[in-house]
Amino acid sequence: RNAENATTKSLTDQRNMLVREVHHRVKNHLHGLIALLRLQALGGRKGDPFDQAVDQLRAIALAYGVQAQSNTGNSSIALLLERTITSLGVNSGTSIHYEKGSGLLESLALSEGDSVPIALIVMELLANAQSHGSTGEVDVVVHESADRIEIAFSNSGSLPENFSWENSKGFYSGLTRAKALLPTRGVKLTYREGEGRVTACLSLEIPLALAPIQAFAEAS
Repeated sequence: RNAENATTKSLTDQRNMLVREVHHRVKNHLHGLIALLRLQALGGRKGDPFDQAVDQLRAIALAYGVQAQSNTGNSSIALLLERTITSLGVNSGTSIHYEKGSGLLESLALSEGDSVPIALIVMELLANAQSHGSTGEVDVVVHESADRIEIAFSNSGSLPENFSWENSKGFYSGLTRAKALLPTRGVKLTYREGEGRVTACLSLEIPLALAPIQAFAEAS
C-alpha cells in the first residue's frame, strides 16, 4: 500500500511539474506577443506591415523552437542566429553572407528570458539592413573575445544626416522597437558608418548576457 501511495504521489508530482512548465512557457509566449503588439504601435520600418508582423512572429517561433531543443530552457545563440538568418534569407530572397567566427559562439547560450527579445532584435536588424541597403545584400560577421560576442550586421549605404542612435533620431521606428527590446544587462547595440557601408553591432557580454551551455546544464 505504501509503495502504491508513493508511486501515485510521484506521478502527481511529475504531472504538476509538467503543468507548471507548460504554464510558464505559455505565459512567456503571451508576454512576447503582448510586447510585440505594444511595440508595433510605435510604427514600422519601410515595407508591408503584414510582412513586418510575419517576420516578428517568425522570430518568436524560432526562439521557442531553439528553446525546445534544450533541457534547461536556454537558447543556443549560434543556433538562434543561424536559423534567423536562414529564415529571413529564404522568405525574403535576401542574399546574406554569414561569417561565424572561430567557434566560441557555439558553446554559448542565452537565458530563457532573453531569447525572444534577442531573436526579435536580430530579425529587425537583418530586415532593416536588407530594406535600407542599396544592393539588398547583408553581411553578418561574428567577432569573438574572452568577455563578449559582437555580431555585426552591415549593408551598403549611408546613415541619414540627422541620425543619432543615442537620442533616437533619424531612424525608422523598427529600430525604436529593437532599442526598446534590449535587455538591461550585458547587451549593447551601436551604429557606425564608413567606406560606403552602415553597420549595426550587437554586443553580448559574457557572462551577463551569454553563458556557457554547460553552465546552464550544471545549474539545472
